[in-house]
Amino acid sequence: MTKALMDKISLVEKNVGKDWIKSLSNITTQEQLEAKVSQWGFALTPAESREAFTLLGKREDGELSEEELLEVAGGTGCYASAGGGGDK
Repeated sequence: MTKALMDKISLVEKNVGKDWIKSLSNITTQEQLEAKVSQWGFALTPAESREAFTLLGKREDGELSEEELLEVAGGTGCYASAGGGGDK
């Protein structure tokens, strides 16, 4: 997480309260996130908005990317590419 986003999260928590994250539970698009944050009197840069939306774990299309699928499935990470790993 970038420092800029962490700083904004701290400000939101200070001004909105510790339950601010619960207010985002129904957010399904990046635009909804930006609108909600704007209601609280804050603005996110496009990069911060993308990062925050990603951190919420929400996806507009509801599908995982190829990279995400590989990670979930055990994919081609360092263990698979290292010849199976494990001690012999």
